[in-house]
Amino acid sequence: MTTVTLSTGRPLDLREPTAGELRGIKLLDVLQLDAGAHAALVERLSDLSAVEFYALKAPDAMAVMAGIVGFFAPNPADQSDSQAA
Repeated sequence: MTTVTLSTGRPLDLREPTAGELRGIKLLDVLQLDAGAHAALVERLSDLSAVEFYALKAPDAMAVMAGIVGFFAPNPADQSDSQAA
């Protein structure tokens, strides 16, 4: 889980997506920070609706999108563990 704090001070908890939550969403669109893909996904990962996502200020929207994209980035700690084995 990742928590993003919006400029209003509201914390937004994002759950790591499951395969089912990614259904119908192109991962390339998510990684390219497509607002439409993130609006669809944010509803599945948090208590924020797509309408609320579209109403966010740009810095808040970018913070939410970065939090989501972070789920798809490799974890350097995991890589060092696999190299040690």
